[in-house]
Amino acid sequence: MVYGKISLNFLPNHIIRVNFAQDVKDAVLSRSRMKNPIRTAYTNYYHGAKRRNLPFELTFEQFSEFVGKPCYY
Repeated sequence: MVYGKISLNFLPNHIIRVNFAQDVKDAVLSRSRMKNPIRTAYTNYYHGAKRRNLPFELTFEQFSEFVGKPCYY
C-alpha cells in the first residue's frame, strides 16, 4: 500500500522520520524568509516571471529601493 509517496511497507518510525525531516526543512526555510522578506518577495517575482517567460530586469537593489518607498492610496 502506498501513502502519498511513502510505502507503508516501511516501519512507522521511518515515516515519522521522513515527515520530521520535512518539517525541519520547512522551519529553516520559514526562518530565512522572515529574516529577509524583501529578498523573498524579489525571488518570488523573479521566479514567477521566469515561469511565465516574462522579462524581469530589475536588480535586487532597484527592487528594494522601489518597495522601500511609501505607498500612496
